Amino acid sequence: MGRGAKKCGRVRNGAGRLARSEGSVATRAVVVIVAAAGLAAAVWLLPIADWTIGLAERARSTGGAGVAIFVIAYIVSTVAFLPGSILTLAAGFAYGPVWGLAIASPASVAGATAAFLLGRTVLRGWAERRIGESPRVRAIDAAVARQGSRSCCSSGSRRCSLSTF
Repeated sequence: MGRGAKKCGRVRNGAGRLARSEGSVATRAVVVIVAAAGLAAAVWLLPIADWTIGLAERARSTGGAGVAIFVIAYIVSTVAFLPGSILTLAAGFAYGPVWGLAIASPASVAGATAAFLLGRTVLRGWAERRIGESPRVRAIDAAVARQGSRSCCSSGSRRCSLSTF
């Protein structure tokens, strides 16, 4: 297929980027509206508040085993690129603000560490294929290879802010 050829509802524009056709935008809008209406109906009709409170009470009653399961789930979700903010909020809801922070904070660090180590070792080939030929990412990779943790700490502290958590 040449430039501008339609494939799966998308076409390439003159710059080589994927451009969405009008039909796919309308279809997505309908799907979003139906999903939002379904979610609103579920919140209105189902006893979600009771279920949530019951789940939090069960989490509190599990003791150390529940905390260990939560930490493992947090690490797995971080490695799987799922948002940690939802689990952080869940920890605060289930264990209270102080204990929730005490549980979620080390779990988030452990998850980030696991993701970093897996990306640098076991999943390195997969990560390289996903990244492609990005000059910025290649420069960061080269800096980490040369200077190790020093380059990670200096670049991470400059880009990290509390607003992301």
